[in-house]
Amino acid sequence: MSLVTHVLEPNIPSGSRVLEIGPGAGRWTEFLAQRAARLYLVDLTKESITRCKTRFASFTSICYFVNNGQNLSFIQPDSIDRIWSWDVFVHIRGSDVDRYLSQFCTILVPGGRGVIHHSRLGTNELGWRSDMTAQTMRQLCKRHGLEIVEQFDCWGDGLTWVWPDLKPEQQPDIVTVFAKPN
Repeated sequence: MSLVTHVLEPNIPSGSRVLEIGPGAGRWTEFLAQRAARLYLVDLTKESITRCKTRFASFTSICYFVNNGQNLSFIQPDSIDRIWSWDVFVHIRGSDVDRYLSQFCTILVPGGRGVIHHSRLGTNELGWRSDMTAQTMRQLCKRHGLEIVEQFDCWGDGLTWVWPDLKPEQQPDIVTVFAKPN
């Protein structure tokens, strides 16, 4: 799977303490659980967490949390090496992204990174999307003391796009990789 090979694996080193926001049924959890020394799953819905608890019952290194879509206070400061979220922040309002980012700089260890797939263009005709933009994400990261490592909408030498059926200029989403300074 290209996304795992080109995005997840290079950004989530084996042995990391990882926070996944919005695992849903565990599509990416399956890969994260194999790499993480400790994996924290946080979802807005109890049903998603229950489903993941059942699906990943053999993994003793996973902690499960239901939150309100804004609060990560149950995660200890300086305890997370990596944050991963895919297909979640494309639906989260900019004000809620701002709240999350303010907490990311607290829970990440110095040098820790986040990989967030989010809206690049704001609301568009492809269905309900976040009002976030790539520029807004850069501004919010800067406000909260997080450094942008890169932003991209394709990988694998430009062969695979977030939305493979759309032209490059039509891509509504982007991936932001950010880091907490050392």
